[in-house]
Amino acid sequence: MLLRFKAILLISLFVAGCSREDAPLVDVDPISSDDEEINAAMDHARDTFADFVATSQDTETEGTGFLAKVRIGEGDVFEDLWVNGIKAEEDGFSGIVNEAPMKLQKVEALEEVRFTENQIVDWQYFADGKIVGAFTTRVERGRMTEEERTEHDELYPFPFD
Repeated sequence: MLLRFKAILLISLFVAGCSREDAPLVDVDPISSDDEEINAAMDHARDTFADFVATSQDTETEGTGFLAKVRIGEGDVFEDLWVNGIKAEEDGFSGIVNEAPMKLQKVEALEEVRFTENQIVDWQYFADGKIVGAFTTRVERGRMTEEERTEHDELYPFPFD
């Protein structure tokens, strides 16, 4: 799991982007889990997503590595994938998948996908020497042992705090 996370992080920092004009828009109900803390983190990510998109498109911003974690579905199969190059579209958003899906068969890494705000799980970027956003990751970090958290944090170029 940690190796997959490391690969995702490295890809996300270096992917320049590509596009596919026929990317389908797949809307889902707002995501929730049985975990109240994770639900609150996802709600906060959705509530602040418009600001994230505006910051990511601001040419004056000092931020880098803008990523959104998006729930993508194929029938009854869903997977949360990191996406970069987020653009506001008339009917939602689009972005480039940053990782090879483990469950989905029709979506590939470096492919453009379309999604709505309901599909947002989280978002993050790096600015002023720290990580901004990463709300679900922060919840998960709080549940790790000190050793796990140290190992996890070594994968990030900037600190969480």
